[in-house]
Amino acid sequence: MKFSAVRQHKKINPNCEKLFQEYLELLRVGHEARAATIRRRIQNRYGKEVFELMGVPDEED
Repeated sequence: MKFSAVRQHKKINPNCEKLFQEYLELLRVGHEARAATIRRRIQNRYGKEVFELMGVPDEED
């Protein structure tokens, strides 16, 4: 079952925040391939809406 951040009353849980911190750190350091993997994991677990809620622009074209 997929848990979307929007379905959770727009509440981002600590696990999602931790994944976002790791994602942003990997982007900052320059590990784009690993960051893309983390991004897909976040999208699969929490939905695409979570990037808008966290203020991270969507990179997909």
